[in-house]
Order: sequence, then C-alpha cells, then structure tokens
Amino acid sequence: MSENDKSEERDPFLLRLAEAVDFTISILTADLWFVGIFLLVALLLGVSLLGLLLEVAIGAGVLAAVAVCFWLFCDLHPGE
Repeated sequence: MSENDKSEERDPFLLRLAEAVDFTISILTADLWFVGIFLLVALLLGVSLLGLLLEVAIGAGVLAAVAVCFWLFCDLHPGE
C-alpha cells in the first residue's frame, strides 16, 4: 500500500477527530464565562469550595462524555 493510500484512509478519521475536538472546545469556551460567574457568586454566598470543585469535576465529565458521543456519532454516521 502506498503512502498516498494510507494518508487517504486516515484523513476521514482525523477530520472526525478534529470536528469532535472543535465541538468540545466550542462548548467549553461558550460556557466558561457562565461557569466563572457561577463560581464567583457561589463563593460569595458562602458555598463550600469542595462542593464547587466536585460540581466542576462532574461538569467536565459530562462534557467529556458528550464529546465522546459526538465523536462516535460522526464515526458511525459519516455522511450525516
């Protein structure tokens, strides 16, 4: 198999991976201001810092799960 054939086979995979990463970054940057404001207000109201960190960790896990699902959807349905 030539190098051109190998690169043509990898391009769709890399494109889908790049789209999934772009999607995740766009969600993170769009919600970053809201998360920052929420954390500041919650700290000013006296909420536990440990509780806030746990909440952020859960949110990051959910966003990671969404990114993986988006990536798998693009992998299973490339034409849509």
